[in-house]
Amino acid sequence: MGLLWNVRDESVDWVRQVTRVMDRYDEGVPRFRLHAWRTAWDRTPGFDPLEKQSFPFVQRMDRETALARFTSVSFIASLEPARYREAENAIRDLLDSHPLTAGRDEIELPYQCEIYCSRSTAVPG
Repeated sequence: MGLLWNVRDESVDWVRQVTRVMDRYDEGVPRFRLHAWRTAWDRTPGFDPLEKQSFPFVQRMDRETALARFTSVSFIASLEPARYREAENAIRDLLDSHPLTAGRDEIELPYQCEIYCSRSTAVPG
């Protein structure tokens, strides 16, 4: 079994700040980084413990694509219109003001691809 997630690399300051902005609009939706999925996995019999590997990569995009990327996250995209515009403006302001993103034609959005693997312990029958 293999599970993978592309996770924003919040060790980068501007990415961490975008996450903080987005977190203000999170109303308790299940998210990977809260690791609630691990509870379900740990209660599922028939598999060895998970092994994790992580691989960095960068997605390059222009400012508008970056803004669209953040505002398309489900809990942001589903906000009522006024709250959506508020979130969009806060993210836009951050992209326009942070030294690593302001005035750039291309923004580099760093990720970690987190891969979890396990083998079945079921005996073929």
